[in-house]
Amino acid sequence: MQKTGKRIILGMLGVLVVGAVCVVVYLQGSPWVGNKRTISHPDGSRSVFVRTPDHRTLCKYNYSSKGELSQMAVYRMDEKGNVPGAKICDGRKEELFKVSYGYRKSDGVLVEERMFDSRTKRISPDDGKELPVWRVIHTWNENGSPADRIKIKGQGASDSESPLPEITPFVNPFSI
Repeated sequence: MQKTGKRIILGMLGVLVVGAVCVVVYLQGSPWVGNKRTISHPDGSRSVFVRTPDHRTLCKYNYSSKGELSQMAVYRMDEKGNVPGAKICDGRKEELFKVSYGYRKSDGVLVEERMFDSRTKRISPDDGKELPVWRVIHTWNENGSPADRIKIKGQGASDSESPLPEITPFVNPFSI
């Protein structure tokens, strides 16, 4: 029980620290112009992407058409620009999901995403490992282009736990 409590507190602190880093970067203004992208959507909503100067953290803020923060995501980047993990928060910056991304070793292509519920841990009785709420398997054609995304609902996930469209797939606006 104490270990779980410590993990929750450390996780909350991690989200606060990462959120604070993203807010500082977002508020810096002109020195960070190259590290901010805004995408306007047809429904009037917008997504604002802010990355740290070292390109290791990317924050995505989704705003409704009324300008209210509806979702925030914090993506960690590796030295190749791949995202090994992310945390998805609601408009109140409360962590909802954590996502891990798996890449093929031979060519670094994304092959799988696993989404875990941050509010309710689902533990496998077989091996004691945490179970994902959703898995997304990425397939590729012979030209190296994305072919299909296969969504697999995780064991113990309810029908109401469907991933939001803006959570997956991850697209880095700085590499477009």
